[in-house]
Amino acid sequence: MPNKKNSGKNTRMEADVFEDVDTSSYEKSFKKKYNKMNDDLKWKLQCTGRVVEDVLFNSISNFTSEHLVHSFTIDINDSMLKEVYFPAELEEMDITNTK
Repeated sequence: MPNKKNSGKNTRMEADVFEDVDTSSYEKSFKKKYNKMNDDLKWKLQCTGRVVEDVLFNSISNFTSEHLVHSFTIDINDSMLKEVYFPAELEEMDITNTK
């Protein structure tokens, strides 16, 4: 997965105007949530043995824009997750998801 790390600012377009957005608060909140997690309660995928929350954290903790996974919300149709997880893992998440 490409490294998404930069200065902690991201440019987004709002009303046809580009503005700098400080994303460091997203990163801090995401890391805080992850560090509070109980390893025994994390989702370990049977097909590969990888832990969903660990993969998310290691893959996107340096993202420079807010994303659903900063809240540990998983949309298996998200193209970013398709870069992070194997197809069998996404299928297992979809089948075992308790919406």
